[in-house]
Amino acid sequence: MPKCATCYDLDRAKLSRSPAGTQFSRDCWILDKSLAELEKAAQSGCSVCDVLSFGLRARISGQEGDQLDAPGIRVEIKIPLARYNRIRLVASRCPKDGGRVLADLKLYGSSKSSAPWSEYQCGNVVPSGADFSSYVSIIRSWLESCTKHCCQPHSSCQPSPLPTRILNLNGGSDGKTIHVIETRSTDPAPYIALSYCWGNGSLPKTNKDTSLPQSHLVTSLPPSFQDAIRLTRALGIRYLWIDSLCIFQDSRSDWEFESSQMLQYYSGAFLVLAASRAASPAHGFLRSREPCEMVRPRHSAVAAGNGVIFRRFSQHLAFDLNRHTASCAPLDTRAWAMQERLSAGRVVHFYDDEMVWECKGATWCECGKFSESNHLLENGESSLRMRVSQAVTAGVKSRGEGFRAWADLVEHYTRRDLTQDADRLPAIGGLARMFSSGGKLGRYVAGIWEGALWRCLLWRVEGPKPARRPTTYVAPSWSWAGLVGQVNWKCVAEYRLEIVAQILDCRTTCTGSDAFGQVKDGMLRIRARTWETQAEYRPACGFMALTSGETAYFDVNGECKRNTRRSYRTVKCVILAEGKSAPSAASSVLLALVVEETTRLDVDVPRYERIGLAILDQRRFGGSVEETVVVI
Repeated sequence: MPKCATCYDLDRAKLSRSPAGTQFSRDCWILDKSLAELEKAAQSGCSVCDVLSFGLRARISGQEGDQLDAPGIRVEIKIPLARYNRIRLVASRCPKDGGRVLADLKLYGSSKSSAPWSEYQCGNVVPSGADFSSYVSIIRSWLESCTKHCCQPHSSCQPSPLPTRILNLNGGSDGKTIHVIETRSTDPAPYIALSYCWGNGSLPKTNKDTSLPQSHLVTSLPPSFQDAIRLTRALGIRYLWIDSLCIFQDSRSDWEFESSQMLQYYSGAFLVLAASRAASPAHGFLRSREPCEMVRPRHSAVAAGNGVIFRRFSQHLAFDLNRHTASCAPLDTRAWAMQERLSAGRVVHFYDDEMVWECKGATWCECGKFSESNHLLENGESSLRMRVSQAVTAGVKSRGEGFRAWADLVEHYTRRDLTQDADRLPAIGGLARMFSSGGKLGRYVAGIWEGALWRCLLWRVEGPKPARRPTTYVAPSWSWAGLVGQVNWKCVAEYRLEIVAQILDCRTTCTGSDAFGQVKDGMLRIRARTWETQAEYRPACGFMALTSGETAYFDVNGECKRNTRRSYRTVKCVILAEGKSAPSAASSVLLALVVEETTRLDVDVPRYERIGLAILDQRRFGGSVEETVVVI
C-alpha cells in the first residue's frame, strides 16, 4: 500500500495497479488533484506532496497575488512510464474560473537522495543568469568529452579547408575590428560557423563590389554576431563563418556556388553555434534564461545545496517531437537551419532554457536529461540527427531503409519555413548529397531518388496549414518540392505495396551546375492502367473530392474552385502500386496519382500535372485502360 493515498508516493509499481482517480495515457500516469488536496496531505506528513505543493506555490504565487485559492487550483501530476523522463506538473484554474494554465513545470532531484522519490532521473540546476565564463566552460568540457570519448571520429577535429570567404577575428590588434577575407592562399585551419535566423531587419552584408579584406567594428554588428565572435575568440579559434558576410548577397552565381557548398562548410566546421532562441540577429543568444526553483524537502535530511528542481516545462529538441512548430525555438522552424544542424560535425544549440550539444557520437544538455547512457527524447525515440546519421549508413546498404530515412527527413523538412520558395531544393541539397554517397538510392531528381522512384512518388499533403503552389517554378508537379506544404508517405507505410506500373523515364534539367540544386523543368513518363473520373470542389467544406467517392488527397484544396457553385473537372488516376494493409485483408487497394491535362504547353502529345493522390478499391477497376502518360 502507498504511504500517501493522494500522490501514491509517485511510485510506478503502485501506480501500475491503477488506483482510483488515476488516468493512464500512452506515456504516463496522470493524477488529477487540487492544490488544497496536496497541501492537506503535506500537513499529514507526506514529503512528496509537501515538495509538490511548496514548489507550485513558489512558482505561481507571484502571478496570482493574494487571490491564490488552493481549492480552486487543479494540478495534473504526470508521472512518466520511462525512468529517463521527468515528472510534470500542470497547474490551472478550475474550468468554472476560466481554466487558465498557471504553471507547466518539470521537476527532478538534484541527486539520488535529494528527492522524496527515487525512480526517476536526476539532473542539474541550470542558472538563469549564466555568465559568459560558464557558457565557455561548459562548451569546453563538451568539446573535451567529444574529442576523447565519442565512438566516431570527427573530421571537425582536424583543420579543414576554409570556405571561400571567412571572418578573420584576429585581424585587428585591439580586438575591436574583424575582417572579411578571401581564403585562396590561406592554409586549412579550424573555424566556427554560425547558424541563425535572418529575421526581417536589415543585416550587414558583403556584395560582389566590396573590396576585400573588409573591416567591421564588432560593436556595429548585430548582437548575435557579437555573441558568436566573443565565443569563437574565447574558444581559441581565429576564423568564423557567417553567411551574410561571407557570401556575395547580390551575386546569383556566387550564391548558387556557395549554397552548393553548405554541406562542406558546416560539416567541416570545428563547431557550429546555433542561435536557436533568437528570432533575428538583433536579439542575441547569450541572454538570461528561464529561471528555476530549488525546493528542499522538509521531512527528510537533504544536504545543503540539494533538493528538487522546478523548471518551466519544455521538450528537448522539441522540433524532433512535434508535428507543429508553435512550441519550437525560432531557428528550429527554419528550413535552411535543418541542413546546417544535420550536416554539422558538432553543434551547440542555445535555447531559452539551456544549451544542448549534438555530435556524431553523443547528445548532452546542461540539465542532465541527455547523457552518455541516454540520448532518447521524451517520446523514447532518438533525435532526428541520430536517426539521419544512422540512416545515411543504412541507405548505403539498403534502398528500402534509405527511402524510409529520406521520407522521415522530408516530412520534417516540409514542416519548416522558407522565405524564398525558390530555395526549396537548395536548402535540402546538402543532405541529399549525404544520402547519395553510397549510390544505392540512384540518381537524385528534384527531391526524389530514382532507385526508390515509385515509392517516392506516393507522397500526400497533410498539415495544419493549407498547401499552395510556389510563387515561381521550383520543381515538377510529381515532386513534393513542387508544392509549399507539409507532406508525408503514410500511404507507403500503411500498405504492403508492389509496383504495377512501368516508369519509362524520369528526368529534370538543373538551373545551374549543381545536381542537388534548383531545376527549371522535369518530366515523368509512365506506362500504367488509368481511370478517368471527375473531381469536384465542395464549397460547404472547402475541400476537393472525387465524384466517385473514392479516397483522394488533393495537393491544393480549392484548385477546382471557380465560383460558389460546384465546379467539376475531368481528372485521370494513374495507378502506380497495389497492396493490402495486412495479408488477411479481404481486398487490395490501388494507389494512384491524380493528374489533370495541362494547357500550359503547346504540344501535340498531352501533358499532365499531378494534383493529388488517390486510394482506390481494386475490385472496382477491372476495366481500366493501359496507356503511356507524361507528367510534368
